[in-house]
Amino acid sequence: MRESSLARHYGRDRLAKSLAPSCALAVALTLLPIAMLLVNNRGAISTVGPIYRVGFGAAIIALAGTAAVSRALAPHVAAAIVGALGYGFFSMSWVGDGAGTTIITFLWIAISGLASAVLVWLLSDSKLVLNIAAVTTSALCVVMIGAFALAGSGSGPVSNAIPTALAFSEDPPSRPNVYVLVLDAFGRPEVLADQFAQAGIDFDIAPSLSALEGLGFVEDTKATTNYAETVLSVASTLNGTFHHTPDDPLESSEVWDTGRAALQGDNALAASLRDIGYEYWHSSSGIWDVSACNANLADRCLGESISNIESTSAVWSMTPLHRLIGHPDPEDLSEPTMVANNVLAARAERTNTNPYFLFAHIISPHQPYRFDRACNPIDPAENGSSLNVGHVPHFRQFFADQAMCLGTQLEDAMSQIITADPTAIIVLQGDHGSAFTIDFDDLDWSDGELTERFAVFRMLRMPERCQPAEPDAHSLVNTSALIIGCIANEPPVLAPARVYLTSYDADFSVVEVQLPSEATS
Repeated sequence: MRESSLARHYGRDRLAKSLAPSCALAVALTLLPIAMLLVNNRGAISTVGPIYRVGFGAAIIALAGTAAVSRALAPHVAAAIVGALGYGFFSMSWVGDGAGTTIITFLWIAISGLASAVLVWLLSDSKLVLNIAAVTTSALCVVMIGAFALAGSGSGPVSNAIPTALAFSEDPPSRPNVYVLVLDAFGRPEVLADQFAQAGIDFDIAPSLSALEGLGFVEDTKATTNYAETVLSVASTLNGTFHHTPDDPLESSEVWDTGRAALQGDNALAASLRDIGYEYWHSSSGIWDVSACNANLADRCLGESISNIESTSAVWSMTPLHRLIGHPDPEDLSEPTMVANNVLAARAERTNTNPYFLFAHIISPHQPYRFDRACNPIDPAENGSSLNVGHVPHFRQFFADQAMCLGTQLEDAMSQIITADPTAIIVLQGDHGSAFTIDFDDLDWSDGELTERFAVFRMLRMPERCQPAEPDAHSLVNTSALIIGCIANEPPVLAPARVYLTSYDADFSVVEVQLPSEATS
């Protein structure tokens, strides 16, 4: 077999010794942005499989690319070029949706080319410098990925003792099925209508509310959440307590572990209902990994048991291909009628008549925006099509349209469920409101910002004796107590209504706030 010119120039042994650290450097540079993604989001990522698979594929390509280019260029030069291109490819999260793919790719090549030239100059022809760079960069990747593995979502679910407020003193005579549907970012209708009117947007969800009232629902016009973000709000709802307070703050990883556990079924409400013979049924949002169904906790997962969409979108959103690969398929995201169909199918398939508690996380009206107000699908490329884009003011129209569609979907879904299950206890509630006027970098919120975020939608379908009467009952932390009291036919044991404002950075700084009168009346 004919030797390459480099093999003749370097000699086989010298080439092999230079090629090994060169390949290591190229692979490490390529994987560094992925390692940073993992570590920077270690609390929030539940499903790492897609990220690891992309990383493995990228490493193989970097390895093969360095070996191939080394047939024509010196190994350290090949490593610099391939590694810079790999690093650049996975470092494009700053690119907005508006830029064209061709322009993005051109910028990536130009920036990576410049980085290659700098690396070639730095490495020169010194094997010592090459080895130091290869070992240092590779070690950094190993340490970062190791930090994710040790401090990330690998920790198990957080078991919660059943508090007195959610415990049954004796077996209740009846066990109606319980449905809790969390509607992400669904603020109180009149608050939404007011802010949309100020922006010149028509928003009228009253017909849907009237239809739901006709099905036995009562609107709670004073409902307020306890936290400004889902992971804490829903955890406080399902556990009937406050997990993150100024007097007893949690670490960031603990916030995510506690919230993930609660959203996936390891919560006090589910445990209390299990104690009296309920099964736990779970329906995930279809996009947010934190609320994905955990088959080890749920008796039945409605739809897919694990949702990988968020992790897949996250890794591809860093690359020039994010416009082609990074968007979720709208058909994978749950909505009320999909949940109703899955519930009815599960009821038809079951072999027992055990009562069940269904928790469903509906991503609407939160972005990604998928429907117009008539519930026709819209092109996700034209609007906020990810979990992280869509709360800025110019997306108000999309939010308003999707919220009105959600009202129609709730009408249809609840009609189906109640027809099949007329004695059901059903809770429909937002976890927090919208965020069109809010600066998340500042914990000094105005009354308007607090009202927008903390005044939430809630409608309850339960016997009249179970409806909220005391002021504290309007706080979402007491939703579970209302359900338990209703089943037990006893007055609920209510927690005092408290409201906590937290930062959206890695620290989850927390302060207690008082809501303005417009948010509580």
